[in-house]
Amino acid sequence: MNKSLFSVLILLLFYTCEPSPALPITQLDEIKSLKTDDQKRAYLEGIYEADQKVRNTEKEVSIIGQYGYRSDQHMTYIEDQWRQDEQNIVKIESYLAEYGHPEFISLGEVATKTPWLVIHHSADADLRLKYFGTLYSAYLRKNIDYSALALYLESTYRMLHDEEIRIEYPYTTNDRIEFLINQLNLTQEKVEVEKRLVLLNE
Repeated sequence: MNKSLFSVLILLLFYTCEPSPALPITQLDEIKSLKTDDQKRAYLEGIYEADQKVRNTEKEVSIIGQYGYRSDQHMTYIEDQWRQDEQNIVKIESYLAEYGHPEFISLGEVATKTPWLVIHHSADADLRLKYFGTLYSAYLRKNIDYSALALYLESTYRMLHDEEIRIEYPYTTNDRIEFLINQLNLTQEKVEVEKRLVLLNE
């Protein structure tokens, strides 16, 4: 065997025997690694904390007071929220696809309301509507309360129509939810969610 061919074979053997570098953990790998309620709770609470870390009313008021509304400094503050929101929605979508909406009884208040909070903070109207069924089901199962669902529906309407929604007094809690759902053309999906829950409870 000539020397050049021998050298090539040695090099190939060397690189073949070298251990491959560890692949970075993917979002899906991270989600699938959540085996216990404690792990799921910690994961969701971490997202909640990340969401709140970039939101501070006093800080924002101070920035606006010092530099002005929509100033470069104010926009930097807002853009930090947008970046965090984008990361959070990827995590929440992956979590919901794997485990469904968390239950209050097993994961507690903060973890259970985290999907609602992240979806509510999304500026993507289509994404907000996509998860109506998930959030409405969570509401019916008492995993989120009336005020959370109403706030999400109201802000979605405002985003789509650029106006506040108006409802005549007097009205009950249920009246307001029904009105908002109707105004957003989500009645059929509402009925389907209710049917699925009836079947689950039979």
